[in-house]
Amino acid sequence: MKKTITIEKTETAFFLPVADFLAISCFVSKEETRYYLQGVLLNRRDDDSVALVATDGHALGKAELPAPAFVGYEASQCQGGDGLLFSADVAEKCFKAKAIAEAWIYGDVETGILQIVDFSPSLYEGNTAEKFLRLGVCEFAKPGGAFPDYTRVIPAESDAIGARNFDMDFLTRFNNAAKIYARSQGKPAKGCAVSLSAASEIDPMRVTLRDAPHFLGVLMPVRM
Repeated sequence: MKKTITIEKTETAFFLPVADFLAISCFVSKEETRYYLQGVLLNRRDDDSVALVATDGHALGKAELPAPAFVGYEASQCQGGDGLLFSADVAEKCFKAKAIAEAWIYGDVETGILQIVDFSPSLYEGNTAEKFLRLGVCEFAKPGGAFPDYTRVIPAESDAIGARNFDMDFLTRFNNAAKIYARSQGKPAKGCAVSLSAASEIDPMRVTLRDAPHFLGVLMPVRM
């Protein structure tokens, strides 16, 4: 018999969609010296809204998470108050590929454990006694250091695009994120639309995805 669990909004717990975690993880730094960027930031704001952010200093991805995503106060304060920075190998084996749209992560900073659950926000009525099917379990890590203030690098909206140079490796990360979102909606991974805009030839590029209006990316130009 498959195990079921109860989702509880405790002060040490957090809850978010797997699709958003996978998409934003595309922007996590792989550099050992930037250990403070080797994870995704679950950022709880003053109005209790939640965003998921990651950057390697060259490209940034941010997703505004839908209700009922949450991060408890203690979880958001456990690394200095900037939010919960964590990393995990949420591999395909942890959940059914066909269920990615209904796969959510339920974690707790006290246990260091993530549980992948079969969860549909549209069917959730806010009943904490309701039980959900568990698809998989894995551990997560909390990299040390302070995550930078990502809001300072997000460019304003603009239709002006000048000539500039970008590293294709970083541009590919947005394509990978777009494919994850398309797949989570049952759409073909090919033909994902990515929109770019910038205010001037020296400003970072603002990146949006057709299949994920809650996503916002930032791409830094490079010198040639």
